[in-house]
Amino acid sequence: MLLIGALLILIPLLAFLQYHWIGQVGAAEHMRLQENLDAATRRFVEDLRNEFTRIAAVFQPGVSDSWTDPEDRLARSFDQWGRTTSYPELIERIFVTDFSTADEPQIMEFDLRSESLSAAEWPAGLEGLRDRGFPHPPRPGDIDSLQTGKLRLAIPVPTADTGREYLFEFPQSAMDWTIVELERDRVTEELLADLADRHFESTTYAVGIVEAQDRSTAIYLSDEHVSIRELELPDVAFELFAPSGGRPGRGGFGSPSRRRGRERGQQDPGDLSSAVLGTPGRRGGRGAPPAIMLGASWKLVAKHRSGSLENAVSEIRNRNLAISFGTLLLLGIAGSMIVIWAERVRSAGRLQMEFSAEVSHELRTPLAIIRSAAHNIENGVVVKPEEIQEYAGMIGEQGRRLSDMVDQVILFAQTESGRRNYSLEPVSIHDVVRLATGTLAPLLDDAHCQVRTLIDPDLPPVLADPTALALCVQNLLSNAVKYGRSEEGTSITIQAVRDDESDNVRLSIGDRGPGIDPDDLPHLFQPFYRGHKVPGETHGNGLGLRLVKRIIEGHQGRVTVSTENGQGSCFTLHIPKGATS
Repeated sequence: MLLIGALLILIPLLAFLQYHWIGQVGAAEHMRLQENLDAATRRFVEDLRNEFTRIAAVFQPGVSDSWTDPEDRLARSFDQWGRTTSYPELIERIFVTDFSTADEPQIMEFDLRSESLSAAEWPAGLEGLRDRGFPHPPRPGDIDSLQTGKLRLAIPVPTADTGREYLFEFPQSAMDWTIVELERDRVTEELLADLADRHFESTTYAVGIVEAQDRSTAIYLSDEHVSIRELELPDVAFELFAPSGGRPGRGGFGSPSRRRGRERGQQDPGDLSSAVLGTPGRRGGRGAPPAIMLGASWKLVAKHRSGSLENAVSEIRNRNLAISFGTLLLLGIAGSMIVIWAERVRSAGRLQMEFSAEVSHELRTPLAIIRSAAHNIENGVVVKPEEIQEYAGMIGEQGRRLSDMVDQVILFAQTESGRRNYSLEPVSIHDVVRLATGTLAPLLDDAHCQVRTLIDPDLPPVLADPTALALCVQNLLSNAVKYGRSEEGTSITIQAVRDDESDNVRLSIGDRGPGIDPDDLPHLFQPFYRGHKVPGETHGNGLGLRLVKRIIEGHQGRVTVSTENGQGSCFTLHIPKGATS
């Protein structure tokens, strides 16, 4: 009881603590996942910007070669970039603007194969910039007009000596532009795919690049099985090339919008506002204006594959709760089983002590009779032949009683240990009943017991060990004689019928006694158990019904009991039918 009380107090306390701790672990896990996702986003954006910055740095001339032959400069820059990049097919076309004639700005295309410049028409999407003129960057409202499916990088080129320094503010006549047009498919299929695989766990997150103004347009999806709709509420969203309304050099590559306390899907991965295209001070200069990304209003979105970070943490939390509470449940069950087992051991120990005392008493009576008869014969008290014969019969009867008791104890030990083997064969119920009643004939006669046998003449044989089955019938008959006595005497009915539903034969032994106490019914087939209301003069050791149950179960059958107060009891053996010839 103390152990049960301790468990009742300890397990709820542990459950509360586990719930509280797992909640804290869930919050920490959510923070860890969010930080990891923010860090992956920062690395992705930094590497993507660095790749474009590398292009800008290679094609942005230094002070010493700003006014050299542009054809030679572009050839050397393109060769240098091809030798240092991991994506040599990223550049599709290169243009150079000429604003020396204010009335009619010109544009020339650099042939990547012949490494020569030639006059060209202004490409679609650059007319507005041609009309507005450089170096002014595009305003946010100009982005839609620039979407022509082309991804271009505008790199400033000074056209006049300004004291061997790049300044942030050039007059329009002092600056031209190198426009590098990128192969859009290469950017998405190679660059974006490589960066997504490098920085995001493909089995954990779905990553996409979408148009910032129109999220229904996907630029890149990390998984072909992920639809753009599934990324509508991402765990993180970040504009890659947010246009700036300021002058070049003040966020020309774009700055991420930092919004605290935003809704889910608008997480801030960190401050990257200082990332601009171009390398200030390259080749001896300083203060070089940044390059401008044209035709790319992109937003990076990433979402946990479970639906959201909250769902992922919730799954982890639920799993941990299930494991924890399952462990506590097992602990409670184990503790309860220990208590039940200890109680059963204590009860079995008590029953064994009672059994030992009962067996000792049972053995003492026949031994006393045998010793008394032997003493009378030895000392000449009994000399007449008829007396000697009577004493001999008495000794034989008590000897058989002792032998039956020893056999019953041995049989009990064999059945409990599973060492008892049965020789199953087709057996007639008539023969079994005849054998059992013949063996118990003296007991039945002494008790003046009336035995009525009702056996179906067409009853099929059963598959059983005849000796073991007869022993079961004997035990049930013996119990009926002991406990089935009524005021009218002892009356026993043996009935055997076919059970077509279960393909068994039901063999029933019933009496007209007082019946079995309801409190004793759950314990009838326990070893060493005897009813609380059994008269003290009734002999028995509590093994008979246990043996019956074990033997019938060894025959793949079962035993049932029905009783009614004052109307008697009936034990039924359900025995499988044997094969008929």
